[in-house]
Amino acid sequence: MLSNILLFLLTSAAYIQIIGSPSFLAESSDDESCTKNAQCSGDHRQTSIRKNRINSNHQQPERSDNTMPVQDQHVNCNQIYQQQQKYLLYDVNDHEGFNLRRDVYIRMALLTHRLGSSWTLVLPPWINLYHWRDVNYNPHHDDINPLPWSTFFETSSMSKFVSTIEMSDFVKLHSQPLDQILILNSDYDDDEYSGEYSEKDTHSSENIEIDNCLNSEPYEVLNNRQFIYQSLWNHGGELIAKKLSCVKLQNFISTFSNFIKSNLSDVNTLMIRKAETILHDNYGDTLFWSARRSMRFAPDLVSIGNRFRSDHLESWDSKDGTGEDTDWRKTIKQPGQASGGPFLAVHLRRQDFVTHRSEHVPSIDCACKQMASMAESRGLERIFISSDADNDEWKQIYDYFKRQKVHDLKVYRFQNESLSPGQVAIVDQWIAAHAKVFIGTFESTFTFRIQEEREILGFHEDTTFLSLCPRCDHDGANSTKINRCWQLSKWRINYGKSDKD
Repeated sequence: MLSNILLFLLTSAAYIQIIGSPSFLAESSDDESCTKNAQCSGDHRQTSIRKNRINSNHQQPERSDNTMPVQDQHVNCNQIYQQQQKYLLYDVNDHEGFNLRRDVYIRMALLTHRLGSSWTLVLPPWINLYHWRDVNYNPHHDDINPLPWSTFFETSSMSKFVSTIEMSDFVKLHSQPLDQILILNSDYDDDEYSGEYSEKDTHSSENIEIDNCLNSEPYEVLNNRQFIYQSLWNHGGELIAKKLSCVKLQNFISTFSNFIKSNLSDVNTLMIRKAETILHDNYGDTLFWSARRSMRFAPDLVSIGNRFRSDHLESWDSKDGTGEDTDWRKTIKQPGQASGGPFLAVHLRRQDFVTHRSEHVPSIDCACKQMASMAESRGLERIFISSDADNDEWKQIYDYFKRQKVHDLKVYRFQNESLSPGQVAIVDQWIAAHAKVFIGTFESTFTFRIQEEREILGFHEDTTFLSLCPRCDHDGANSTKINRCWQLSKWRINYGKSDKD
């Protein structure tokens, strides 16, 4: 098999080689066997497997198809080594936001699932996000550090759907170039390509054309044999690969999976650039929801959110009907099973939406009128607001409720300067997902993620798929109007027959 190795250029002046074995399965200095009580047959590299390597650093999905060795089973370590050789890396357009990137992860997880259990998905660090305006996370600052997925999510839960590994763990295990980088783009002109391969699958619009890169992306040739490509994961960071190709496509996950299996079968480390161009085959199907349900938030952020709920909103799981099993695969909720805490949650999107989607976003006063009207109609005295509003807009919100003294409503906002903007966003979503009623912003991915979370928790659709009206009548807004203002798409949860299918 080809070695799986990665070089990072951490500064523009020097390369730093990451020292590690070719595979995590080949790194061991003790006498432990592949798994507890499982003896290896064959003589593969005279090594054995550290069992905590699988359980922690490199997390394998729990499967029912015996692809992983079981206790007291005689296994061939060479076969296991070969099974774990393939790694799928990806990154996303640097202008995409936090919540869109979460959906891209689901697409990549579904692609990994289709490729098979021999593939592991490498989780790209979070960095350089447009909406993280905090000075400590300004993308133009040189001291930014990439944040691992475990900062925001419970990665062990994600690995119960597909095998995952953090980028930081991956680079410790690899010290030579990647096998292949594919740069995806759906907007190239036809005359830019003289493609050698095309595939048309079940959808007539699907097409894949692969060729040498022309003027699409910044890269350079190293020693006439290898390619250097700039990575978004670190400032000044660059990836080195044995082969780099650009791909023109209008493509679904299934077609791209078939393409990889048919044309890149000898590739063991594959990097996909601009992964957001790959589309869902069946958005909202059972596999989509399995991947989505596996994306549980980091336990420390959940604890912070739960403490805020109990301290300020009289909300806790045992009373609200929002408890979950520790394993997402064992949590199946019926619509309406969750009642939620006695508060209204609102996501009020501002910033670029005010400029570029003004027809969908109400003024601050109009939004506050709608909040007050909905709270009154539902008999709620607390409103939790999640918003990217600036300080002046937040002052307008507070002033409105102080000035109006509407039904003694109390307005709450979560703030924690010790957390990154992304962590605050996660806590915001967790709190909002537990409200008795939630109102979002039309076409906001932040709102979408909260609606998905509420579906998982078991809320009724009538309390979840509501959005703020962009305009208020001269006499104010009422809850009836909110219900019919924007008819949001209702992506209902789908459990299917089995989460292990």
